[in-house]
Amino acid sequence: MAGIKELRQLKEIHGSRRPDVLFVGNGINRSFHGESWEELIRDAMEKAAVPYDFSEIQDMPAPMQIVLATGDHVEQELTDISLRLRKRQISPAQRAFLEELLDLPISTILTTNYTYELEQATGIVPSAYNYQRCRSATRVLTEREKKLSLFHFSDLTFRDCEKQVWHIHGSVCAPRSVVMGHYYYGKLLREIQEHIPHFLRRYKGTLARGRSFVPASWVDYFMMGDLYVLGFSMDLSEMDLWWLACCKKRHFPDSRIYFYRPAPEIDPHTEKMMTAYGIRVCGGIPFDGDYVAYYRRVMEDIRRRCEVGKTLA
Repeated sequence: MAGIKELRQLKEIHGSRRPDVLFVGNGINRSFHGESWEELIRDAMEKAAVPYDFSEIQDMPAPMQIVLATGDHVEQELTDISLRLRKRQISPAQRAFLEELLDLPISTILTTNYTYELEQATGIVPSAYNYQRCRSATRVLTEREKKLSLFHFSDLTFRDCEKQVWHIHGSVCAPRSVVMGHYYYGKLLREIQEHIPHFLRRYKGTLARGRSFVPASWVDYFMMGDLYVLGFSMDLSEMDLWWLACCKKRHFPDSRIYFYRPAPEIDPHTEKMMTAYGIRVCGGIPFDGDYVAYYRRVMEDIRRRCEVGKTLA
């Protein structure tokens, strides 16, 4: 496990400087024919042989879908999914695209994906052993903390890639860390709520002593950083992220969340919630139905914001 002083990619954060943070969902994988949530749910339903089909549960929130799809045997499904998805390999086209994404001037990446596409794009050969090699933590963890991913990240410095990738909803190499269904979302939200007071005290105390603050968790980065969200719908059922967005507005009102999604696909209820929490909806990026081209335009917008400031409209 790497110590904080050894993590070259961790930037020192001064009181007036906010880190840029990339937040990536499954949209990019879907653009390269990756598995969708619906496909995952349908597969679980087939194995569990539940007495209803997908059309009867498709309008329910995602945490409910997985419970019904598995007959409330979510834990076993997490193990099965983890064993299957850790073998997934990216295509040459997706690798080339992700290399462009990793070239953005951002060292911290948060992702809700359980899989390791970003790590593969740096040349890591898919295997549980190789993924575990790059898995690190910011400090020694208790047994309870090891079950979730608040302090775990993929340290890619040994690949000459100055990046940290935080799998905020867990990873397929640690099935106990995967967040899926009410029970696991509830556990994660409890951990987040317990961590926030410690983070705020440490942050304020560090600045009061005139020292630099180094984030220890993906929650720290979410709270204090400027987030650029792409390939993620920000579904209203993502209770942990909506709670954090609310908390972020209260404690770091000058920090920003930039949400990128083609304008026709932005849910009006979600947009209202984003407006309430100060999330900037960037729906003006041209979209002609080609998601890969759209994400490239988004990446250029993110690059400009990072390089010339956050005042762009």
